[in-house]
Amino acid sequence: MRRGFVLPELLIFALLVLILSVWLLPIALQERQRENEEHAIRYLHMIAAGEQWWQQERGAYVPLRQLAEQVPAAEDGIIDLRTPALGFQPPMVFGEDGIAHRAGYRYQGGVGRDGRLVGCWAWPNLRTYSGTDTYWVDYQSGQVFRTELAASWTDTPGSGAPSQEQLAEPVSAF
Repeated sequence: MRRGFVLPELLIFALLVLILSVWLLPIALQERQRENEEHAIRYLHMIAAGEQWWQQERGAYVPLRQLAEQVPAAEDGIIDLRTPALGFQPPMVFGEDGIAHRAGYRYQGGVGRDGRLVGCWAWPNLRTYSGTDTYWVDYQSGQVFRTELAASWTDTPGSGAPSQEQLAEPVSAF
């Protein structure tokens, strides 16, 4: 009675595993990209809603970090028990540059010509693995747009608002 496998059996098994992984890996990556893009669109809708809340309560939009960590306190000194607009778990992670990271995407507020916040960018960490599209949400309308920009990792879209030519079709939450 023999024990274990012989070399040809092990080589055939390794070859089968290799073929399956080469065939299934792109499918798994495409699914992950799609999920990250869906999350980015949902987060942008949440960010816009939170910013509209701050605008209504305080008359101005706020940086993402403030939106994620604070609540507009009541002026009359009454304790407000609401949670921050982006008070989800796990929380957004902020870099020293003020760019937020969550679910394969990066987020950064964008300013208009007058220097005031008007919207937010979302772009993939790595276009090959995280997602392919860059998005913009306009705080006033709450509408999310796919953009023509190909941002990724350190190739940020910048802190300015996009021009009308850079905006593609509006998208909605999935």
